[in-house]
Amino acid sequence: MLRGISLGGVRLEPQPGLHNARLRLSASWHSVQGSRPRQEDRVTVIPDLSALGAQLPNNTPRGATAAAAAAAAAAAGGGGGGGGAASHGGGGSSYGDYAFFGIFDGHNGEACAGMLQHRLHLAIARQV
Repeated sequence: MLRGISLGGVRLEPQPGLHNARLRLSASWHSVQGSRPRQEDRVTVIPDLSALGAQLPNNTPRGATAAAAAAAAAAAGGGGGGGGAASHGGGGSSYGDYAFFGIFDGHNGEACAGMLQHRLHLAIARQV
């Protein structure tokens, strides 16, 4: 489990509900608004994809393996934002074996970052 760490003078602690015991994974994030009048960047943290329930294509990813998750993460990595999937090393049979983390830079506008925040993980889940 993630223990409190300091990053750039900011103390990060695991956030409640952002833990996947099956993957032994905890998450936290920190956001700083720059000089723009609004925060345009977006973040998605889903430590257990099975928590999305009915939003997922089915309850078992196709070919639920670490290789499939790595391919999905590589496909999501480009195009102005970062996204990635983590998989349990031995593969799995449910979305509980997968996590998703995405950081999307607004680049002087929040529309694209907002769309990716809400849709990219579902598009990747349909491919896995």
